[in-house]
Amino acid sequence: MISFLVCAFNEEKNIKATIETIYNSVNKIKFINEFQIIVINDGSQDSTDKIIQEMIVKDKNITYLKNSNNLGIGKSIRKGLESVKYPKFMLIPGDNDMPVETITAALEHFNSADLVITFPINNEKRAKIRHVISKLFNLIYLI
Repeated sequence: MISFLVCAFNEEKNIKATIETIYNSVNKIKFINEFQIIVINDGSQDSTDKIIQEMIVKDKNITYLKNSNNLGIGKSIRKGLESVKYPKFMLIPGDNDMPVETITAALEHFNSADLVITFPINNEKRAKIRHVISKLFNLIYLI
């Protein structure tokens, strides 16, 4: 049992795919039979609200929260945490930036750790010195 918190600001092009990515990840993990997707619309000015409204009619796993204006990711997460109904939760970006493999890998450690943190790696877009600094930072962090 887990809750997914999805913060969305002007994500009309991505929010549906984000929800599908969560479902694809959960379907790969056989031991998660109950889950909740909390979508926090952070004052979007595009069609994000309309898309989510259409989705919640068909999907009972989605809990929808809406900020009247943009409050930022921190306040949106706090608002989402008030609606979490399961003992564990996972933050998922509303722009569908987290691939199925990353979510699935995190979910595989669902019962073996108190905290699992994912982070993006974009080695191909970094200068060589940034790559070296990142490796050094990772080493220091692990120590």
